[in-house]
Amino acid sequence: MSQTNSIFAVGPLRLLLFSNLVLQWMSSVVSLGLAIQIYTAGRDLYQTYWICIGAINVWLYGWGQFLPLLKNYLGFFVIVHPLFAPLWLTAFILAVLDYSNKSCGQDCGLKRALEAFTFLTFFFTLIAIPLETLYFLRNRREKPEVIKQAPAPAKESVKSEKSDENEITPVVEPSSAAARV
Repeated sequence: MSQTNSIFAVGPLRLLLFSNLVLQWMSSVVSLGLAIQIYTAGRDLYQTYWICIGAINVWLYGWGQFLPLLKNYLGFFVIVHPLFAPLWLTAFILAVLDYSNKSCGQDCGLKRALEAFTFLTFFFTLIAIPLETLYFLRNRREKPEVIKQAPAPAKESVKSEKSDENEITPVVEPSSAAARV
């Protein structure tokens, strides 16, 4: 039976992290689409914020969601999640402040859906933080970095000599490596 050298690895934590990132990415795609749909109706600063955050998130997580499936992945995407969680929380708060009043104007259904999907994106990003941290710490524990150290000094060799009274007395001679220094 031949072994294949696959670049993919599967484990329960990897699959859980991958599925969470897929859900996060899908909800950010929907949020981006809704923000663009609302943006065409009327432009304001909040809508520009949602589109910018959504576009960056869709691009970054579009590639990053497949990282946990790679065998060489060490979990360094852990840095990205804490950066995006407050951005999505801000987007959700802005959506609630704008569209949760009783007179949300036209496209009320789209605006409420934008609120829901920005919250889902924030929630899945928040869930990704402990999952990715656990993966990162577990991976660091299983595969510690190899620290290159200077070679240890050579030990001195001990020889024995016989004295006149049949006693063995040790004679310490420096090793060849220590003598060169």
